[in-house]
Amino acid sequence: YSNSSLILGGHNNTFNNATNSILLGGINNQGADINTSFIGGVSNVLNSLYYGLILSGKFNKILSSFNTSIINGYRNSISATSTYSTVINGKRNLIKGNSTLSTIENGYLNQMNLATYSSVINGRSNTGSSKYTVVVNGLNNFATGYFGLVGNGVNNRNVNTDTKYSLILNGKENRISQSIHYLTANPFISDFGTVVNGYSNHVMFNYSTVLNGSDNHANGAFNLILNGDSNKTNNNHEVQTATTVINGLNNSAKHNYATIVNGALNRIETSFGFIGNGYFNQVPSQGYFGTVLNGRLNNAQGGYFNQIFNGN
Repeated sequence: YSNSSLILGGHNNTFNNATNSILLGGINNQGADINTSFIGGVSNVLNSLYYGLILSGKFNKILSSFNTSIINGYRNSISATSTYSTVINGKRNLIKGNSTLSTIENGYLNQMNLATYSSVINGRSNTGSSKYTVVVNGLNNFATGYFGLVGNGVNNRNVNTDTKYSLILNGKENRISQSIHYLTANPFISDFGTVVNGYSNHVMFNYSTVLNGSDNHANGAFNLILNGDSNKTNNNHEVQTATTVINGLNNSAKHNYATIVNGALNRIETSFGFIGNGYFNQVPSQGYFGTVLNGRLNNAQGGYFNQIFNGN
């Protein structure tokens, strides 16, 4: 039984228990248990909803949702009591999990799940969740947290739901997530964390950044890693501040305001230490302001303002 509804043109279109709704043209479209809705296109389905819209496209579905729309595309779906959400074009995109005021625009196999004010724009197999998150293009990227953004790239993950304003741009298998304090087991948050390009880079604390490189790990407030491979800041998961590694291989700056520039297997374990280039040089935990420039297997240990230039 339907009431105040209209099927206008088309072939093999069906309304069942429709109220104040319109089915305009097309083939094999179905509307059931709907109110104040509109449907067109080919083999599209509206079921159990108020104020739904499917405008053109093929095999699109809206199920058990309210104030939702699909505009063109192929086999796109909105389900699970999602509200005020939209899919525009694309193929096999899905909005689910009580998502609200969220959008998927174009792309293939993209999803919104438990999302609010969030968007996935183009790309393939990307997922947006939480509030105000955005994924733009790329493949198999995931964004959650408040105001999280993943732009392009492959298999990038912005995965901490408590994190705010974090960003991954391009690259592959980069991550922004929380870390755990090695003594207290308390979680750290990664607000304003950033990864730009590179492969398998990881940011795990507030205001930390990794730019390019591979397998670099920034774990401390205001930490910075620029390029290089397997470099680390604060690898004991403590609360250390403003450590920096620039380029190089397997360098580790573990304390406040420590800096390593280039080289390989260099280590700083005290505040204000500096190592510039070289191999297997160390500024250990005793003393402050130790410096090693170039050389191999040097150790600036104990006291203040000790310096080693080159040598072995």
